[in-house]
Amino acid sequence: MTDQAKTSGTSPPLSVEPLALSPKDAAAFLSISPRALSDLIADDVILAKKHGTRTLVSVNSLKAYFHGLPKSVPGSIPNAPQSRGQS
Repeated sequence: MTDQAKTSGTSPPLSVEPLALSPKDAAAFLSISPRALSDLIADDVILAKKHGTRTLVSVNSLKAYFHGLPKSVPGSIPNAPQSRGQS
């Protein structure tokens, strides 16, 4: 507990990671288009559930998808600066 929390009688604010995101926020989280996210959900690559009319996208499945992507190799990133050897 911090000194301020001890003296004020309040506890420090908790940081809570969400379990799910809206499709719009989930697409932004991965830096992909909403259509690409929709395709991943349709292909059962990303987990999404319905709560009434809302679609909730699993944060854990977003992270698992991201960590499962291949590493980029030098020169494979379009418009990336290329290192040039000194002559």
